[in-house]
Amino acid sequence: MWAYIGKICLNITFVIVLYIVSYTNRDSNAILQVQHLSSFFCNTRSSLNNFTDIVSLDDYWDWLQTIFVTNIRIRPWYNGGSVGNMTDFLNDKSTRIIGWSLMRQLRLSINSSCRVPPAFRTLIDSCKDSYSFSNEERRSYAPGWLATTNINYTISIRNSFVYRSSDELDSYVYWGNHGTYGSGGFVYKFLGNFDEIQENLTLLRNLTWIDERSRAVMIQLNLYNPNVKLYTSVTLLIEILSTGEVFPSFRIDPFQMYTEFHDFSSIFYMVIAIIYILFIAYFTFVEIYSIYKLKKKYFRKMRSYIEWSMINCSWAGVGVYISRYNEAQRIGRYVNSTNGFQYINFQFATYLNDVLTFLLGFCCFSGTIRLLQLFEIYPRINIFSRTLHRGFKDIAAFTMMYFLLFSAFVILFYLLFVSKMISCSSILLTAGMLFEMILLKFDTTDLQDSDPFLGPFVFTLFIYFCVFVCFTMFIVIITDHFRHVRREIRNKETNQPGILAFIIGDISKRLGLGNASAKVHPQESPVIVITRSDPPTPIEQLPGKVDELILALDRVHTVCKRLDEMIGLESNETLVDATFHPQQRRRRKKHVVY
Repeated sequence: MWAYIGKICLNITFVIVLYIVSYTNRDSNAILQVQHLSSFFCNTRSSLNNFTDIVSLDDYWDWLQTIFVTNIRIRPWYNGGSVGNMTDFLNDKSTRIIGWSLMRQLRLSINSSCRVPPAFRTLIDSCKDSYSFSNEERRSYAPGWLATTNINYTISIRNSFVYRSSDELDSYVYWGNHGTYGSGGFVYKFLGNFDEIQENLTLLRNLTWIDERSRAVMIQLNLYNPNVKLYTSVTLLIEILSTGEVFPSFRIDPFQMYTEFHDFSSIFYMVIAIIYILFIAYFTFVEIYSIYKLKKKYFRKMRSYIEWSMINCSWAGVGVYISRYNEAQRIGRYVNSTNGFQYINFQFATYLNDVLTFLLGFCCFSGTIRLLQLFEIYPRINIFSRTLHRGFKDIAAFTMMYFLLFSAFVILFYLLFVSKMISCSSILLTAGMLFEMILLKFDTTDLQDSDPFLGPFVFTLFIYFCVFVCFTMFIVIITDHFRHVRREIRNKETNQPGILAFIIGDISKRLGLGNASAKVHPQESPVIVITRSDPPTPIEQLPGKVDELILALDRVHTVCKRLDEMIGLESNETLVDATFHPQQRRRRKKHVVY
C-alpha cells in the first residue's frame, strides 16, 4: 500500500513539474502582441487597404506605400510633439525594430521549363511556370531587369536587383500556403526616412520590380517590445501563382528567450528544468529495465507506447531547448554589439520555438494520460481503458472499414469538384472539408452551385453512410463492450472493499487506532451489499416472451373449444372451469358436474 502511495506522489510531482516547464514557456501577452501587430500592419480593422483583401499587384503597392511604410517609421505625437529618442521604434511608440525591415523577392528563371504548345506558338510567345527550387532565378541584373543600364540609380535601387544567397541574408526556407520558397532572393532594404522610402518604392514600381516572373514577395522584420519582454518575428507574404492570382498571408511569431539567469524567475525555471531532466532519466531507466525483464510482453501493453512517446518527446525537447538557448545567446550578443542597429534574422529562433512548443504540448498530453495508471486498482475509473482493451479487435476492424469508406468519398469529391470548389482543390483540403461535414459544420451552397444534381446527391450519400450508419455501428460496438465491462466490475465490487476504505483502514491499523480501523474494515462492520443485475436486453427477453405467447394462444384455443362444448350442451361444466390450462383442467376433473 505504501508503495502505491509513493507511486501516486511521484507521478503527481512529475506532472506538476511538467506543467511548470510547459506553461512558463508560454506568455499570456503573446496573443495580445499578435492581435496588435496584425491590425497594425495588415490594417485588418478597415476595409480600405486591408492586406488580407489584396487580389492584385496594384493593391499590394498601394498597401505598401500607404499602410506599411507609414507604420514602420515613427511619426510625431497626435499634438505635433516630438517623439524624442525613439527613432528606431514603430509608429505605435512601444515596439522597437531590430535593425531594419527588408522585402525579399523570389523569381522564375528565364530558362524555365514552361513551353507553349505548338498550336498556340503563333499567338503566344512565352509562358511562365510555377515556382520550384530548380527554376529559381539566381542571376543579378541592372535596374529594370536589364543586362546593363546607363542611368545612375541610388545604391538601394541597384542592390534590389542583385541576387543574395542565404548565407548573405542569414535566412531559411519558408513554407507558404501554395509553395515552399528558397532562402535567397532579390532584397530591398527599408532604409532612410519616410520620404526616401516612399520615393524608392515609387521608383521600384515604375521599374516593375514585381512583374510576371515574380512568384513570392515577403517582408520580414524583427521586433522587441520592452514592456512585455517579447521578441517578435513578422513575415508578410504574397504568393503570385502561374494563373495570375495573388494570395496574401502573414505570420507573427512572438517568443521568449532566457538569455540570463540573474533574476529569481529565471533561476527557478532553470532548477525546475533540471528536476524535469532527472525525472525523464529515471523513467527512461525504468522502461529499459522493464523491456529487459518482460521481453515481448512489454510491447503488448498500450502503457508502454504512452511512456516512450513522452520520453522521446521530452529528450527531443531538451535538445531543442539547448539549441534555442544557444540561438538566444547568439542573438543577444549580436544585438548588444550592434546596439540593435543591424539586421538579424529571427527565422531559425522562431522555428526552434515552434518545435519546442509542439514537443512540450505532446509531453503534457502523454504525461496527463499517465495519471490514469494510478487508478488501475480502482476499476470504475479504469473502465475507459478496459473497454477499449476488450473491444480492440472490433474497433480496429471498424477503423479499417471506415478509413476505406472515408477515402473513397474523399476521392469521389476530389474528382468531381476539383475545378469547381476551392475546398476540393487538393486531396488534403477535400479530406478536411469532409471531416468538417462529419462534425456537422458544412454549407451545401458551394456543392449545389457546383452541380445541382451531383452535389446534393453525393452529399446525401456521405452523410447517410459515414455519419448515420458508421457512427451508429461505432456506438453499438462501444456500448456492447462497455456493458460487459461494467457487469464484470460490479461482480468484483461485491467481494472487494472500496479503495478509500482500504487505505483508511490500513493507515489506521498501522497507527494503532483500533476503533477507527474497525469502523472502516469490512470484516469488523459487515455491510449488506445488494447487487442489481443489469436489465435484460430485448434479445435476452425474446425466449421468455415467445413462451408467454405460446401459452396465451393455448389458453385461447382451450377457451374456444370449451365454449363450443357448452353451446352444444355436451356437458354441464361451467365457463370458469373452461378458462383453466388443460393441465389444470385435468387436475380439477373430479369437480366437474355432469
